[in-house]
This record gives sequence, C-alpha cells and structure tokens, in this order.
Amino acid sequence: MDWIYGIVQFVKSRLHEMPEDQEQIEGDALYKIVQRCFDEPLSVEKDLKTIEIKVSPILVDNLTNIQRRQCLSLVDKNLGDTMNRVYGKDWKLDKVEEMRDPGLVYLLLHHDTEFVGFVSIKAVEDNEFHVLYIYELQIVKNYRRMGLGSKLLGILDQIVGLVNSDPVYTTRFGKLEGLSLTVFSSNEGAKKLYFSKGYEIASHSPAVRHLRNRKIQPDYFILVKKSF
Repeated sequence: MDWIYGIVQFVKSRLHEMPEDQEQIEGDALYKIVQRCFDEPLSVEKDLKTIEIKVSPILVDNLTNIQRRQCLSLVDKNLGDTMNRVYGKDWKLDKVEEMRDPGLVYLLLHHDTEFVGFVSIKAVEDNEFHVLYIYELQIVKNYRRMGLGSKLLGILDQIVGLVNSDPVYTTRFGKLEGLSLTVFSSNEGAKKLYFSKGYEIASHSPAVRHLRNRKIQPDYFILVKKSF
C-alpha cells in the first residue's frame, strides 16, 4: 500500500500554491491536532499474537536525517522498481526534496524499537478543494495484512473530523473537504483497500483510455474521499 512521491509532483502542478510560510503555519496547526490521536498505541494481530504499534507524529522540520533515510529506504523497498520504470533511475533525488516540503506531518510507526512504516500528510488546495493529502502510507512487508493500513486510514478520517470541529483552525484556514491520495494503477491491493474505505477516482485524475481493441491504464490514479 502506498502513496507515492513522484506522482505527487503531477498533483502539485494542479495545486493552488500557498506561500511557503503559510504552508508551514497550517502544518503546525495540523500537527497540534494530529497529536491528540495517538496517546495510545495501535493494537494489531501478528502471528496469532496481539502486538502494539506506536505512532509518533513529527513535523517535517524535526525529522532527523536517520528518520528520513529510513522512510526513503522503505519507499525504495516497496516501490523502487515501479518508480524506476515510471520516473527513471534518479527518482530518489526528487523524493528527498519532496520529503522536506513545508507543512508535512509525519507519523512514524514502530513495534518496540523496530521501524515498521510511516505516513506523511499535508493540508493542500487540490483542484480547488481544501483537503488532507496523503503523500505516503508505507508499511514494512512483514507488518502488512494485519489491519494496520485500515486502522491508519480510519484515524486519518478522524483527523479530518477533528480539524473541522476546531474553530481556531477552521477560522484561519477553512474546513477540510475530504482526503486525497495517489496510487499506482498496477497496485491492485492498495486500490482494493482504498475503494473499500470510500475513496473514488477523482474527476481530475488521469483516466483509462479505451481503444478499439484494448484499454490503456494510466500510470496512476488520483483518489478522493469527501468528508460530507
């Protein structure tokens, strides 16, 4: 399951650009709300045992080089072949730059001391909608298929609800109209999960092309989930 950097570059071309300091200011406000959601670890089943996954929110400015390398390495393990095919062998250079975007909030996932994944999110203007954009959701292979992705998506729904019920946030930045993400069209497992959670292909997403004898899939889809 993944939400990928390179694709975000296309989406950025469609985003209404905010001044960098404004992005960071809204990111700071989002971070304060996100912190309320992770007082307790997430419980999931692994090898017939209940284990706890600690989720640590962190602002992009406070992400250490070691943490950034861990995140980049996981993207490479999960998506490296596809990224190389779609964006070329130098995709990591752009990825490192994207991982420093002002206003990003990271959720770092650990089981005991083991790094098991991360999520990165940001409030953006996407196609004239103010949304919580999920840049990445990456989980280590051995920790998939145990409900962790579903639980994280549920918490992101809660974050949108908390934002929209916070008058300080909404007065300054407006309400979030939903969530948005990008997913490779070849990632059938991820698409199945997102569709099951209420995500739909956005009207501004690249579309399947229907030729006389075949269909041509785009490299990725933009998905949205409205909060109303």
